[in-house]
Amino acid sequence: MPTVVPEPTQIVGAAPARFCNRKFILRLTLRRNVYSVKRSLIGLAAALALAAGLAGIAPIAASAAPGCNIEPYGLIGERWAQLGGAAVLGCPTTEELDVYRGNIWAGRLQRFTLGEIAWTPGQSSGKIVAAWQRGGYAYFDWRGTIRPYDVFLVRWDSPAGGGQQEVAGGTGQRFRIRQRTNGSYSFIAEGCLRRTFGGLGCAGWTMRVRTQPE
Repeated sequence: MPTVVPEPTQIVGAAPARFCNRKFILRLTLRRNVYSVKRSLIGLAAALALAAGLAGIAPIAASAAPGCNIEPYGLIGERWAQLGGAAVLGCPTTEELDVYRGNIWAGRLQRFTLGEIAWTPGQSSGKIVAAWQRGGYAYFDWRGTIRPYDVFLVRWDSPAGGGQQEVAGGTGQRFRIRQRTNGSYSFIAEGCLRRTFGGLGCAGWTMRVRTQPE
């Protein structure tokens, strides 16, 4: 009696064995390529981080206000970071506050350990102003004028007295004065153009900002 050899089971729609092997090899190759690319990207990131460290470039912090309970944001937060952040003005001591001139909203102000930063959207003489004190000096910084000015007038007040001084023009400036008191200094500035026949045409005073004693 002849031996019956069963035929191999055929699954409808199944690919031949040699085709499956090729697919497996292709998948394995793709996985190896992806892994190789990932390793290359990781190596590149490490090299860039090392280069930044050697060049003295500080990495971007996860938070704009490390170690501060309140984190500044928007234009005030941006200016705070540009001026040196907590290392210069200290941490925020308040959230942003609305400022009114009369009954009209004028802008926003935020207080920090060593000073204040204010933002005035409609101010011609300086859209964002800052004051702080450090190392025996009171500092005043203003930026964002609507045009370059010929000169700026700076006024300050303190428990030891006040004054006014004309400084170089432009679209912003920084002013400092040696402290003669442990109290707070307040500052305002005004951008001015020199008139053809003498005198100054000025654009109005900035919002007032104050230093905070160390």
